[in-house]
Amino acid sequence: MTVKRTLLLVALCAAASTGMVRYAHAEFQARQPQPLEWVNAVPCCEQDLERIRTAASMPVEWKYVLHGFVDTSLTGASVQTAELYGCTERNDGTYYDCDIYVTQKFKRSASRDELLGVLAHEVGHVAYYGYYRPGSIESEYLADRFAVDTLRALGINPRTMLTTLLRLSREEVFSTPDAQVQIRQRIQRMRELLDAKK
Repeated sequence: MTVKRTLLLVALCAAASTGMVRYAHAEFQARQPQPLEWVNAVPCCEQDLERIRTAASMPVEWKYVLHGFVDTSLTGASVQTAELYGCTERNDGTYYDCDIYVTQKFKRSASRDELLGVLAHEVGHVAYYGYYRPGSIESEYLADRFAVDTLRALGINPRTMLTTLLRLSREEVFSTPDAQVQIRQRIQRMRELLDAKK
């Protein structure tokens, strides 16, 4: 675990002990998803996110911070398979309301292990939130590494992440030149990461 990630988790634990983390899941379900492109999303994946949190040894308070949604009607190719819609940051540097969205198309076509890998990738963005510019290749590398480590901790073959990236690289949403460059870089880095951990 990196020093930055350790400090982030310690800060969250401290906030929780003082009552700063206050959003129970029942409260969250009553809130409406914020992004306009996800207006038809409904809560999902609570058990999967809890498995990821536990496998990654994240503090129990994160179960009130991480929230999953799946869209019920979205068909636009411009939307990623899954995305983290930010985290609200308090003045003390702790976070709440980290919303993770998954498209119905991906959820229906993915295996359970692929879904866990993609969710773990998005949770990885949460774990390192604020340390790298969102959307940068560095943040993607860190999230991919987090997902590999989490899948391994869950007893799932981490090569699932590589096969998922290869499959997603053929999707229309990754057809733009910039997206193609980034996903090729992620695939290469993923191969190097998996080879190094053999």
